[in-house]
Amino acid sequence: MPFTPKDRYNNTFCVYPQEDIVHVKSFKIYNRWGTLLWQTNDITQCWDGLYQNKFVAQGTYVYKVEYYRNTEPNEILNEQGTFMVLY
Repeated sequence: MPFTPKDRYNNTFCVYPQEDIVHVKSFKIYNRWGTLLWQTNDITQCWDGLYQNKFVAQGTYVYKVEYYRNTEPNEILNEQGTFMVLY
């Protein structure tokens, strides 16, 4: 599903925790040129599509998440992917 930050339906991009995730080390959003647009280590925070107080351009963006699971508490696990911002 695309991320549509200017409407009232799908206006944030979040990491939805699974019950076995005990801590998020980092959640980062990048543009296609590799510029870091947003980051947090709080799993309850979501990105609102803003960078430097302006909505980002429509297009493809990259997310990266580093986290710990309760089944592997000493191992940092990584997930990354892409998503679309549409207006």
